[in-house]
Amino acid sequence: MRNASFTRSGATVTASSMDWNARLEPGAPASFGFTGAWPGANGVPDAFELNGAARTAD
Repeated sequence: MRNASFTRSGATVTASSMDWNARLEPGAPASFGFTGAWPGANGVPDAFELNGAARTAD
């Protein structure tokens, strides 16, 4: 994972800021990336959270 640290609990993975990028000015962009692979098929998630707010994968 790039530009974030992560924790995993079962099937849930949480990406969090690192010390050096934890504070952003209003309107400043932020991004993180990861590279992953899975030999099976993953469907679109029913829902997820972004900054603690529930979202849907429409």
